[in-house]
Amino acid sequence: MQLKADGSCIVVGSTFPYGGGHTDVYILTLDGDEITMNEKTYGGSANDWEFSVQKTAEGGYIVAGQSNSFATGSNDAYIIKLDKYGNKEWEKAFGGYDSEQAYSIQQTTDGGYIVLGSTESFGSGYTDVYLIKLDTNGNTELEKTFGGIYRDNGVSIQQTTDGGYVIAGFTNSFGEGNEDLYIIKLDREGNL
Repeated sequence: MQLKADGSCIVVGSTFPYGGGHTDVYILTLDGDEITMNEKTYGGSANDWEFSVQKTAEGGYIVAGQSNSFATGSNDAYIIKLDKYGNKEWEKAFGGYDSEQAYSIQQTTDGGYIVLGSTESFGSGYTDVYLIKLDTNGNTELEKTFGGIYRDNGVSIQQTTDGGYVIAGFTNSFGEGNEDLYIIKLDREGNL
């Protein structure tokens, strides 16, 4: 959920069978009195989910999740750009032969977007942290993975004041226990 300057808010989740597919991304805009102003669904003929929504500098929204409808593998990271009324400006899916998810998305200082999630298609382990840098139109500028030989996932990302990024997630590849907190600091080019 994200609050707007006028007191209204946007709520993003998933719905079944309201949309066109099995499970669809569901966007609900409420005014300050919680009266429905707008509701829309996004996705294709299979399952599509949302995990993160952020307001953009121009007043629209950027949504990150997972899509089975548009996947090249079993699931792909799924990004939707919406205008301030919830109208779709573009949507893209990213991934490989297996499964990818996008758990966190932020607009960057250059107007593009930084996406964080997990991948089973790329990297060195069972699941690796999956980072994608997009330009304002959703074109890939950078794609990287981080992790070891076991399960490593990225959950949240923020751009830092030096132009780089900080990632929070969990790891089974490093640390002392079964699952440890995993913090990664990157420079602006995505280098560790």
